[in-house]
Amino acid sequence: MPASYKGEESIEGKTVIVTGANTGIGKETALELAKRGGRIIMGCRNIEKGQEALKQIVEETRSDQVCLKELDLSSFDSIKKFAKEFNESKLAARSLYVICRSSSDSCLSRKLV
Repeated sequence: MPASYKGEESIEGKTVIVTGANTGIGKETALELAKRGGRIIMGCRNIEKGQEALKQIVEETRSDQVCLKELDLSSFDSIKKFAKEFNESKLAARSLYVICRSSSDSCLSRKLV
């Protein structure tokens, strides 16, 4: 019988960006990765909702490695600002391990003329 997955792998020392981290799958992803010891950057369009999610994640995990940054994936200006701030931060000196894109902005449609 194959071994069953226990979900206990550590990501200590790894930096992870999770978009849409204020609710739903994004929040649960950020929570689970914080439990595993990662440095989590929560990218959220709504800072107020993001602050509440951040508070809950920090209270549950007791991690001091979780932070919140404004990121609206429907805005190129917001993406550029986020990337610039990340590249200028001390986190950029360490490698970015993964980007988990779980925001609803992936459903944006574009009209071709």
